[in-house]
Amino acid sequence: MGEYGQFVWPSFLTAAIVMGALVFLSLRSLRRAKKTLIGLQEPNET
Repeated sequence: MGEYGQFVWPSFLTAAIVMGALVFLSLRSLRRAKKTLIGLQEPNET
């Protein structure tokens, strides 16, 4: 990559960190949504 490597590799690292954070946040949101759905599907005992 020559002289551009000093710009390319940090960009790849930044993109990987951002993608990892998006995966983490998406999975956390999915888990919360599943818990909410299960709570709403349970019959109310009133």
